[in-house]
Amino acid sequence: PEEDAPVTLEIFDAQGRRVRTLARGLFPAGDHELRWNGQTDAGLQGAGGVYFVRLSSSQETRTLRVVQLRH
Repeated sequence: PEEDAPVTLEIFDAQGRRVRTLARGLFPAGDHELRWNGQTDAGLQGAGGVYFVRLSSSQETRTLRVVQLRH
């Protein structure tokens, strides 16, 4: 059986500054869904533009580029 694993999901701006930590802790094996409302850790609304989402676990680290649009 698969065990819980430590996972961190963070959002970085285009300059590499961490703007939000969406998750940090032990997660059970399987699929999970988290949503980012565009806010920073300080509760401020982030600007539109390019961001990087980094998922780190004991098994691997993946980074995806995302674009946040503002209307």
